[in-house]
Amino acid sequence: MVTGKMCRVVAFIAGFMPAALLCPVRARAGNDEFQKAVADYQRTQSDEAVRKVIQCAAAMPESPPVPEEARKHYVKGSALFPEAKSGEDYAQVVSEFKEAVHLAPWWPEARTHLALALESSGDYASAIDNLNHYLLFRLPVPEARAVQDKIYVLEAKQEKASRIKASPATQARPEEAKKGLGDLAGNWYRKKPYDRHAFPYDDRFHYRAEMRDGSLRIIEVTDETYWGRQKGTEKEWFIASGLEGHQLIGKPAAAAESDVLITVSGDFNEWTFAFRDQYQKISKTYIRK
Repeated sequence: MVTGKMCRVVAFIAGFMPAALLCPVRARAGNDEFQKAVADYQRTQSDEAVRKVIQCAAAMPESPPVPEEARKHYVKGSALFPEAKSGEDYAQVVSEFKEAVHLAPWWPEARTHLALALESSGDYASAIDNLNHYLLFRLPVPEARAVQDKIYVLEAKQEKASRIKASPATQARPEEAKKGLGDLAGNWYRKKPYDRHAFPYDDRFHYRAEMRDGSLRIIEVTDETYWGRQKGTEKEWFIASGLEGHQLIGKPAAAAESDVLITVSGDFNEWTFAFRDQYQKISKTYIRK
């Protein structure tokens, strides 16, 4: 057994050997405690478990290595984060950083990146929790100040989001909450008035929306012959697979078509197409008849 006296005997070589070699029993005990704390965190995800992991890691002679699997998820999240645009994109980024934190809860960089991803996804409460955990690390005073200020900013955003959500104007009526793709089926015509000089043929066709194979198919129907398109001609134009808020999620039926953003009104009786042709951005509104 290595005693405190024996440790003092070899103290003269402290400048040449790691602290873990001077008192191996103490080092092993610290490592065992750390491993237990990590296991507890991975099982409970509690604030107490987070605090224990970070305290144990800080007390070890060297920072624990980051597992390769944790680094893989961190790198994947970092690669996807700058390109994220939709809620689904941010959910994937958050998932990658969450896995990195789960595998290496003592890793500060993974913790801060998770907080930023959560903020971008709109989950301010979880972002605040992770920044509070980040404050448990031994941070330089200026960095700790900046992190605390960031928490105040997130609290303000969280309060604003709660007010908006509670506002009567943003409360969906029961009949609206139940609407889905199938409720958009029907015939859609260009809303008047519009610039007939710029769009002289928009009254010669309309769109028919119908459900098929679980998707909403938007079909362009020619009502009067023009530019070589015969009356009665039908062409599938857009395939929608879902709704995100009031925006249709899908893609043009033909690869050559321009990307288009389709936004649906709250009562599902109007939609607006926004796209870009070779010259400019264009927005058109259609109503169901």
